[in-house]
Amino acid sequence: MFGGLESAVPVTVFLYLSRILTQNRQYLVDMAVGKDVEDTTKGEASVRILHLLADATAKEECFERLRSNTPFLEVAVKVLNEIQENKPVKFDLPGREEVIPDGSFMVRQELIRLITNMCAGNRHHQDKVRILGGVTTILCHCVVDKQNPYMPQWSIMAIRMLTHKNKENQSIINNLRNEGVVQDEALRKLGVEIKMDGSKPRAAVVHPQSDENLLKLEELSEKSQIENPEQSEDDLLKSEEENFYTSKEEMLEEADNNLKVSKGNFKDSG
Repeated sequence: MFGGLESAVPVTVFLYLSRILTQNRQYLVDMAVGKDVEDTTKGEASVRILHLLADATAKEECFERLRSNTPFLEVAVKVLNEIQENKPVKFDLPGREEVIPDGSFMVRQELIRLITNMCAGNRHHQDKVRILGGVTTILCHCVVDKQNPYMPQWSIMAIRMLTHKNKENQSIINNLRNEGVVQDEALRKLGVEIKMDGSKPRAAVVHPQSDENLLKLEELSEKSQIENPEQSEDDLLKSEEENFYTSKEEMLEEADNNLKVSKGNFKDSG
């Protein structure tokens, strides 16, 4: 970003930019949540300043004063919390309509990158982010969201820096509870379904949901509604399998009998 000229840029320049960004932080919130910005020029300038500061905080040897600026870190965490509260990141579910990133994702991404750099090797900042609720907010960004590309990678890196040698922050991760799994339609059609085995997710092989199988399942369900309305889909498929294997055994038995008759006729003709 600085072309190897980091040492030629005084740290006071970036400290000044951090104060400007603190004053204009509402522009970041509005840009990220998709609100109309009164002054588009200031809004775009604020995003660019955020990008510059995220780059600068990665240069520990040159801009340590900026990296240790706790009040500025607090502003970054509060802005990210406000953005998440107003417009939560959504997990991309199968069938969700396509979305085109409009640039607003850069605000979230650069905020998380900034927080990551400022918390690297800084226990005080790690604790400050936890106290402000930033750890949970960043965890919410560890999902695939087409509107926010590369968000999981930056969020995972941030969690790594926040939990490094910090048991209090690690306990937040350890105390997370599994609320269930999201099924993928592509896996379901291939006959694979994710099920919970206690606290761990397991891949289970189920009946592939091809069009033929789905049609058969619908027919069986309609038939079962009269005979046994409470019968489950698994029971229906199991019953159908039993009928199939019974028919197969009868067919083999009939073929065996025909073979014996054919041998007897062959002997008689001899």
